[in-house]
Amino acid sequence: MILQDVRRRLKTMEGATASQLAAELSAGRSEVEAALDFWIRRGDVTRCEDSSSPACGTSCTRCPIGSLPKASSARRRSAPSPVVYEWVSN
Repeated sequence: MILQDVRRRLKTMEGATASQLAAELSAGRSEVEAALDFWIRRGDVTRCEDSSSPACGTSCTRCPIGSLPKASSARRRSAPSPVVYEWVSN
């Protein structure tokens, strides 16, 4: 079941993009995004949209993308930052 697969993998990875999860699970990105939306509504997953900063949210401190160098302001406007999802419940 995709919900449980996403749950297990995201808990293991601690933080990942929908594309990373889809690749890890050999699943479609739309399926993974639907599962992530379910877990977000339940309060188990948070969405970190500002991954260009060192710590991209109040609970996101181990973001795999947040530690990358910041993009220039011109580049940041043309290419949106990837959304990172983090498992936050037990």
